[in-house]
Amino acid sequence: LFNADPYLNGSVDEFRVYRGALSSLEVAVSHAHGPDSLTRNAGALESITLQVAPTMTAESGIAPVVLATYTSLTNFDLTVNNLGTVPGLTYTTSDPGVLFLGADGLLHSGPSGSATLTASYQGKSSSAVVTVTPPPAATLRHRYSFTDVNDSVGDAHGVLVGSAMVGGGKLVLDGSPDTFLDLPGGLVSSLDGVTIEFWADFGPQPNWPRVFDFGTISGTSGANFLFFTPKTHFGAHRLGIATGAGASDLDSASVFENCSLHVACVYDPASGFQGIYTNGVLEVATYNARIPLSTVAADYGFIGRSLFSADGYLNASLDEFRIWEGRLTSEQLAANYRSGPDELAGPVLGAALEGNVVVLSWSVSAAGYTLESSAALGPNASWSAAGGTVVTEGGSYKVTLSLTST
Repeated sequence: LFNADPYLNGSVDEFRVYRGALSSLEVAVSHAHGPDSLTRNAGALESITLQVAPTMTAESGIAPVVLATYTSLTNFDLTVNNLGTVPGLTYTTSDPGVLFLGADGLLHSGPSGSATLTASYQGKSSSAVVTVTPPPAATLRHRYSFTDVNDSVGDAHGVLVGSAMVGGGKLVLDGSPDTFLDLPGGLVSSLDGVTIEFWADFGPQPNWPRVFDFGTISGTSGANFLFFTPKTHFGAHRLGIATGAGASDLDSASVFENCSLHVACVYDPASGFQGIYTNGVLEVATYNARIPLSTVAADYGFIGRSLFSADGYLNASLDEFRIWEGRLTSEQLAANYRSGPDELAGPVLGAALEGNVVVLSWSVSAAGYTLESSAALGPNASWSAAGGTVVTEGGSYKVTLSLTST
């Protein structure tokens, strides 16, 4: 109907116009039977098949798939063809502490363990066992305790700019223009996943200040950043990432002003997890954030300044700022919150039963610890070396011990 448009180059086998809308199931049957059949009836439901990954990372979310087989149609994807909401399709789990269905329609995992997920639809059912494993141990890469602006773990030392100052063990930023802590670029772009945590006393904020912003100056090569702002112009705080590979903004409907908080920002493309924790509790999360951190430009790293020149500067005092390679779990972040800003929480000891041995593990970021055992607990317990050889594997120290009794 537009004179400037070209004409179709193709062959049409059959063309139909129906009065009314065909259902997804009818469209699938029509497609399966081809252009020379008017069959739209799938027939009786014969079975369903639940498809879900056999393993999930702790505290992650995935969409289960349920395929339906009818008399005249096989492997009809109920979940895709109904946009995720299927009337009459229900899920049950043998252990809600390991697996549970969230309000977002995703299958969510707890800390660890195994559970059976069962899908039921129109009198048919299908089950699958899912094992939840902890994420690879996170490693502390950069730590700023603000006795000065040096990195006490790595060599990414900061430079005070403008009115920024260190006092009382805190980085003090008064919100005035060109007041921030300048960090080396590339602190996150070499990581597969990242957890950034900090303790802050927030004052009144302008719109779009940054606690941190990594990437490149806006306008030099398009939007390219990983940032956290305590206040957007529409009354939220945001953890955002945008590169040439895509964008993902995670918002929560409040602003951080005139309050003191422990905040942790977690971004883990391997599991799709992007989350904001406040005072050790998960506040908001999404489970489909897959943009590689390697696509974040390695040009700049700021605390208190935005990569966008129109944005305001942060008005806050930061007690401590940490960058971890990998994802800290909810349990670890809760422990860090309880320990406070100037003290690293002790390592979380993982235990896994593998046949007739038990494998104990803890993060390599907790150097200097040794594994000890005691036949009894209490103030008079006698502790001694547990034995076994400590090996380093995938960011963790591991010790394998034989089971000698029940």
